[in-house]
Amino acid sequence: MSFIRTGLREIGLKIRRQRTRMVLRHEKRLLQKSEIILGREGTSQAANFPELRNEIVALKKLERQRTKRCDGEIGG
Repeated sequence: MSFIRTGLREIGLKIRRQRTRMVLRHEKRLLQKSEIILGREGTSQAANFPELRNEIVALKKLERQRTKRCDGEIGG
């Protein structure tokens, strides 16, 4: 009798863990989407300030230079 009870308890725990994993994956996706939206909003707000816009342009140029340098090292 206790084997059946133990088996049913284990099945119940397995189902709860599976549900928890599904909920966590869903929450993770929502968090990632929120972070993307927040980043876009921040970038659009930064465009309203000329000094920030200049910094963003400089950072993008630096990033492109680094990417080109890395691509050259890989290709070369």
